[in-house]
Amino acid sequence: MKIKFISAHMVVSVEGLSDRARDLHKRVKDFIESNVAPVEAAYVAHSQSDNCWKVFQPMEELKVITITVQSIV
Repeated sequence: MKIKFISAHMVVSVEGLSDRARDLHKRVKDFIESNVAPVEAAYVAHSQSDNCWKVFQPMEELKVITITVQSIV
């Protein structure tokens, strides 16, 4: 059995993306930096605590923000 390799163009940097994809990348990156990253340490602490099975309220707030953003896009 002979394996044939097909060469394809693969984007390896943001600059190589289409304008629409770059815009989406920027919006997702901004969302993560402003909303997700600030609560990451608290989430890790929560997940390793005795309360790990209880709802992590900041996560619920992020869900609301995400749903709101999706309805706008």
